[in-house]
Amino acid sequence: MRILICPDKYKGTLTAREAAQTMAAVLRERHPNWDILERPLADGGEGSLDVLIANSDFIRERDWASNAAGQEVEYEYGRNGSEAALEVAAIIGLHTPALPPLKERTTYGIGQWILVMKARGCRELHLFLGGSATCDGGFGLARALGLQASGAGEPILHFRDILRADRVAFPPAVPGSVTEMKLWTDVSAPLLGDKGAAALFAPQKGATPAEVKWLESALMHFQKLLHSMRPDACTNFPGSGAAGGLALGLSHWPGGRCSIKSGSDFFLELSGVRKLIASRTVDMVIVGEGCTDAGTLQGKLVHRVQKWASSACLPCWILSGSYRDLEQLRAAGYNPFLPRKFKPQPRNREEAQQQLSELTGEWLEEAGFIF
Repeated sequence: MRILICPDKYKGTLTAREAAQTMAAVLRERHPNWDILERPLADGGEGSLDVLIANSDFIRERDWASNAAGQEVEYEYGRNGSEAALEVAAIIGLHTPALPPLKERTTYGIGQWILVMKARGCRELHLFLGGSATCDGGFGLARALGLQASGAGEPILHFRDILRADRVAFPPAVPGSVTEMKLWTDVSAPLLGDKGAAALFAPQKGATPAEVKWLESALMHFQKLLHSMRPDACTNFPGSGAAGGLALGLSHWPGGRCSIKSGSDFFLELSGVRKLIASRTVDMVIVGEGCTDAGTLQGKLVHRVQKWASSACLPCWILSGSYRDLEQLRAAGYNPFLPRKFKPQPRNREEAQQQLSELTGEWLEEAGFIF
């Protein structure tokens, strides 16, 4: 029996690598003759840099930038020659201390990173968009990249004042200095609407219903201003709602060419998981994450693995920390394995590992692999 274990992170408790090691240890103990392949993955959210470095020649480096609250913080990023990669959460993540109200938060530090990488000779930049604490449509990063906004002739320096703006403009690009910007996301949400950056994700970042309404209006107004400056740029496409609409400001920057794609597909290819599944060189696939729910169906890693395994007619089991929306998951062809008894939310890494070990053992018994 050849088993492929390719989980995402179990957010707040286990990294993808720790989760894969935990499940693999149980399988190897019970079935030492099985061939167990560990391929920890990411989907463009937190943990993406670790998986990138583990599967490529990128190395880890450190620098300083402004976080979502405007304070200087040290962060890690990856570098491989003329390429660089960053998890936006490393600078503007939800872990930011003393976060102000959402309309006060800024992506300015992401623009700082882009400028530093350009100055260091990088011409291809990767941004992993998951886990951000912001919803400014990339206004802050655009300002760092030279955007000038004004209203009635007065400068607009903060996103909280964007509704007063009547004009925005970028300085022209320097010939021959265009940077390739590759944005990787774990969601397919558009910028605007009931499944967009404000309506769907702002409440998860602490926004009240009134704040959500204001943010939707502010993002729409910023979009219209940018469109009047550059009508050919697309703004409300799938994935543009990730990271609080960060791609909006970046896609209009004349100094870069911006694309946004599935982070799950990127890592499935990079790690060789897609090839292992498509070629049917494994007998079974095991995947998991902290919580599998209807949001997983938006294009997250578990959904992509399930889709590819189904296409290859391979059994795919989901061993996640918890589940919601089970009817929707099963309707989508998911095969979630539920623990025999309710388990409380683990308080630390050790408890999470213990619970995942027990879940893996129970799955072996229920699936008939205990002989």
